[in-house]
Formats: sequence, C-alpha cells, structure tokens
Amino acid sequence: MKIDNYKEMLELVLDNSHEGAVLCDRNGIIRYFNRIYGETFHLSPKRDVGKHITEIFPDARIPVVAHSGIPEFGEIYHWNGQKLVVNRIPVKEKGRGKVIGVITQVLFRDIQELQELHEKVNVLQTKINSMGAEFRKYFQAKYSLEDIVGESEQTCQLKNLIIRHAPSSLPVLILGESGTGKELFAHAIHRLSPGQNEPLS
Repeated sequence: MKIDNYKEMLELVLDNSHEGAVLCDRNGIIRYFNRIYGETFHLSPKRDVGKHITEIFPDARIPVVAHSGIPEFGEIYHWNGQKLVVNRIPVKEKGRGKVIGVITQVLFRDIQELQELHEKVNVLQTKINSMGAEFRKYFQAKYSLEDIVGESEQTCQLKNLIIRHAPSSLPVLILGESGTGKELFAHAIHRLSPGQNEPLS
C-alpha cells in the first residue's frame, strides 16, 4: 500500500497499535478512533465518527478535560463489566496553549492484562535476582583467613598484614612465585575488604 501523506501514515501506525485511541475536538465531537478502540467499544467509523462522545459514553470525562486543559493519567474506567486503564490528554494549539481537542488512550483493553503483565514482570525479576545471586556466589572469594594454615613467623606476619590492609579501598599487589598461595591470600583479603559482597575481580 502506498502512503501518500502523513495522515495515512499516522492512521496506519495507530491502527496497528495495541493501545486504543480516540480523538475528540474541543466540543467533544469524535473526529477519529483507531481499530483497537473501535473493536473494544464496538464502534464503526462510518456510524460513530461525528457523534458527541457522551452519546456513546454518557459519563465520559473528555469534555471535562477539554474545558480544564488538565490531563488525567492512569484512570480506571468501568465499561461493560471491564476495568479499563485510560489516559485523557488535552491537545493544545502550538504557541497559544488553547485546547483544540482531547485524545484518550486505552492502555490495556482490560486491567486483567495489566495484572497479568505485572505478575510476569515479578516472575522475571525473581529469576533475575536468583541468577544474580548465583553469579555473585560464583565470583565471590572462596577462601578466608582461616584457610591459610601454618604457624610459622612468616605466615603469622602475612596474616597480620592481611588484617591490617584488607579494610583499605586501595588495591593490593601480591607478589610471589607460582605455587606459593597468592590466590589463597587474595581471597582472604577480599573476604575482609569493604567489597566482600562484590565479585572478586
């Protein structure tokens, strides 16, 4: 389908949106609604565009928003046994601030969809937290000062150095030949450091 102008492009985008939308002028006359809005409220463009919004919804607040110019976000609207989440947003003339219409969005066709989405997000967050805990556990220090065995004077001096310097936020350089236990000392220092709950880098 060839799109000849921006109006057709906008209508195409809105008609493929999951959110319902209706545009009324400042007098409350319906000028446009997208496919989802029509399906949700059983409306027909040929039949219902041009009607006053209160002919379809006697308790509609669109005229109120058009008069006040104050948007309403996240409002619950009861319709036909459903709880719908809606936004009512005044459309103002550029430069003058005069309200020329109101667009209403139905964010979810039923609040049950919002509750289901919330539950899915909670489940996902729990999984992420669990994975994060496992990840941190994997990279945390495995050994502590108690794992360094030995009673020699040198070993005791090294343990005292660990206790003295581990609380510092400064990096610690450990030198020694291969097999002398550098990793063991690095883990012990990390266990006593301010970042002991962070991954051992």
